Amino acid sequence: MNLLDVIIVVGVVLGLFWGAKRGFIGILILVVGIIISIFLVNAFAEPLSDFFTKVGIAKNYSYGVSVLFILTIVFLIFFIIHALLKRVIDIFKIGIINRILGALLGAWIIFVLIGSLYYFFSRLPLINFKKFVRDSVVAKYSYIHAKNVMSLSGTDEQINKFIEGEEIQ
Repeated sequence: MNLLDVIIVVGVVLGLFWGAKRGFIGILILVVGIIISIFLVNAFAEPLSDFFTKVGIAKNYSYGVSVLFILTIVFLIFFIIHALLKRVIDIFKIGIINRILGALLGAWIIFVLIGSLYYFFSRLPLINFKKFVRDSVVAKYSYIHAKNVMSLSGTDEQINKFIEGEEIQ
């Protein structure tokens, strides 16, 4: 067991506690909110930036203000959704199931997130990070799992293009 394995084990244990505290619904809403925020910022930040420039916000700040505006709106919407779903959970008395599933989801998210970082670092030519991953007991499974998840979305191709200095679309 090397340092990469220790990082994963500690991260997964922390993910278990984090997931149990937030619950399945809380983590699911957080993840969906982040994904939707990314798409909305991608789609609407530029037009909103132009609008903010027209209403008097300096061009240097208008893009940042538009991103902050979109993130705030998405946060408020998902905060309300979370509060409503939390009441439903309390009404149906399924809090323990929510916490157990949240612990599992939290651990899995941390497992994949750390594996994604390992995948990114293994692509960098500066260090022989891939050897550390191969020599580990747990990290190689996190690496493989993250690589499979990223290949579903095409993220692995984007990482390779970024590292090779190609234009990313």
